[in-house]
Amino acid sequence: NSSSYCHIWALYDLTSTSATVTASSTASDPSLNMNMTTGDVMVIGGSTNAGGASVTATGWTVRITATDAMSVTQTAGDYTATSDESPRTFTIDFSTAPSKNIGLAAAWR
Repeated sequence: NSSSYCHIWALYDLTSTSATVTASSTASDPSLNMNMTTGDVMVIGGSTNAGGASVTATGWTVRITATDAMSVTQTAGDYTATSDESPRTFTIDFSTAPSKNIGLAAAWR
């Protein structure tokens, strides 16, 4: 028995449907470096096997954090670049130190 969450963002007026940059990390507290251009919109998500973990975000805004029935905590959020940044660092700091963490991000222009 398992459960999961679906997070949906609507992005408008894009120059392409393909992401301009992507990043991923499986570190204890995932840190993602992405080259951002003014106007880029980045969507980020992360999960950990530590049920009930809280999340501290650096470089992005958390929109949702929830724990499912299997004690997997998921978080998601976004960031819109107001200037060029090479790179900008986005971190997902989980309040516990479990063994299975992941952070994923993609940006569009």
